[in-house]
Amino acid sequence: MPLYQRQFPLHHAAMHGRLDLVKELVYEGMLTNVVDFKDCTSLHYAAFYGHFDVCKFLCTKCDLDPLLSDGRSPILLAALCDHKNVVDLLIKAGADLTIVDEYNYSLLHIASYRRWIDVVLEILKYNKDLDVNVKTVDGYTALWFSAYAKDFGIFQELVERGADLRYIDADGWTLLHCAARSGSIEMVKFVLSCVGIDFNAKTASGDTALFLAVFYRHKNIAELLIRSGVHVMCDRNKNISILHDACRRGAFDLLNACIEMGMDVNVTNYLGDTPLHVACTYGHILIIKLLLKANAKCYVRNNRNRSPFNDLIKYVGNIELIELCFSHGAFFQQYDVDSIQDFQIPYLEHRLLRNVKLWTLSMINEFNHKILPEIYKIPKYARLLPPPKKLWINANSNIGSDIRRSLNFEKYQNRVMDLSERPPIILKFLAAKALISNFDDLEPRRMQALTPVHALELFLDNRH
Repeated sequence: MPLYQRQFPLHHAAMHGRLDLVKELVYEGMLTNVVDFKDCTSLHYAAFYGHFDVCKFLCTKCDLDPLLSDGRSPILLAALCDHKNVVDLLIKAGADLTIVDEYNYSLLHIASYRRWIDVVLEILKYNKDLDVNVKTVDGYTALWFSAYAKDFGIFQELVERGADLRYIDADGWTLLHCAARSGSIEMVKFVLSCVGIDFNAKTASGDTALFLAVFYRHKNIAELLIRSGVHVMCDRNKNISILHDACRRGAFDLLNACIEMGMDVNVTNYLGDTPLHVACTYGHILIIKLLLKANAKCYVRNNRNRSPFNDLIKYVGNIELIELCFSHGAFFQQYDVDSIQDFQIPYLEHRLLRNVKLWTLSMINEFNHKILPEIYKIPKYARLLPPPKKLWINANSNIGSDIRRSLNFEKYQNRVMDLSERPPIILKFLAAKALISNFDDLEPRRMQALTPVHALELFLDNRH
């Protein structure tokens, strides 16, 4: 009697790998080619679940190439499920190697993707007139799968059988894109040696082979493509160069190689950003130093009228980076129209230190208002700080009046730091300002275990 939805005991025994039950049912006279509601035979189930012993037994008892409703044979199911031992068994048993399913996938496509070179060779030997350029419904050839899987051996075999090297899939991917993404240097060299290949071709999303090599950090392939004359503007139709992407990802070796090859370190993207803008935004100090050493311009303005160091101060809050800015004359030689406008030279002489101190303390107060009273109780810090009544206090709280009463702000009203000490203190305050203002937004890898009190101690204890 058939079970639910016309599945027979033999199907269930094959599905669960019960060789003893399969043998018993077959010897009792059950038909091995009987199908269930999905047109599956017992061999389909055994191949799908990778039961080698059951498949070996059934190969001599039933048809090797029954087809499902979607056109798949047992050998295709075994290949799709990555059961290579079953595939080898069915090949030796004489299964048809040219069957394609309703999606036009053949064993050659799957074997090329799985990197089964012995299976590919067997297929090519089985049918010497086989068209290796047959595309799946998705538009992929066996050669595309071999390039994607980074198997140069299969790639060469297919090329020798006439595979088209100028193939482009539905998404605009060429074989050079696939090879650059997979990281196969041999495959990239082979494709570059062919005549008529467009090295600067873009995918539907605007990616070039060079961009993919950079994105997946294949430095040797990126260098090879650059030496071959590939255009360095490589990203998504936005005029972003390989240098911009290397700076964004912190790829020091790749950026150094680009500089050694004479690439322009001041090239701009669609936003007007130079590589130094990008490096400063992401806070890669080694990248910044490398660019500055390569004579990158510090004062180039982008479309938003921002210099590279503007983003560095706003997003990073790293004292070493800020000192690096100062060492290259940043801020003291220019007037910024944005959040760092206080660095205009007249402000530096009169109001800079006071403004930065007030801003920093206000941010500390917003972060944790209970810290301020403790800070003002420490004499060595209190004498350096502005009077409490000048602090910015949240309008929705009553903290301001409490602090004024508890700290006797008039006692400290005239104790303001001597402006002659401003340069080192500016650096420390500025670092704390940037750190605290971005305290909740910093990525985990940039987060520093620095409390507001510690931040104050950091720049107050390092006075010169």
